[in-house]
Amino acid sequence: MPQKPFDLALLFTGHMIDLPGRAEPRFPEHAEPAAWLAIRSAIEQARNRNKGRMVGIASGARGGDLLFHEACRLFGIERRMVLPFPPDVFIETSVAGIPNGGWETKFADNWSSLQSGEREILLKAKDSSGYAMCNHRMIALAQELSNAYELVALWDGKAGDGPGGTAEHVEMLRRMGGRVEIIDTKLLLRRAAAN
Repeated sequence: MPQKPFDLALLFTGHMIDLPGRAEPRFPEHAEPAAWLAIRSAIEQARNRNKGRMVGIASGARGGDLLFHEACRLFGIERRMVLPFPPDVFIETSVAGIPNGGWETKFADNWSSLQSGEREILLKAKDSSGYAMCNHRMIALAQELSNAYELVALWDGKAGDGPGGTAEHVEMLRRMGGRVEIIDTKLLLRRAAAN
């Protein structure tokens, strides 16, 4: 069997920063600093458990995805980004919407820092099936690149708003026997409220 390029693929799934006016807060903007620290800590723990070469794999939505990419860059970890549809449409659906949040700039910076072979676009146009396809592709990519894979999930433990969400990604990895590290957004909210 040929040698795979990485010893560990670390996947990420997680909630987007809530749009203004979301009825039930899941990941409000004020919890971003706590999420950043928790994601960095999860990556550091994965590095300590696995001393070989690591690749980080995530999509590029505002909130958890982009925080994960930025933390991987901080640690010098190679990355792959998978989008369900082209960047301009993805920005409209999954990045923009937070006034003065700077997420569009963070997305553009992370996307452009990757080589063409390190980023993928699955569909040519917006389609609701794209999000589930994205989860499946990230897992397939992890299997192509490494014999071992783990998932970090920034998640409130509830069912998602639609197909292809965090809950579905967590369940898929668990069924496959992969390690899943949950960053509980309910705890993050309590920490953020205490500060």
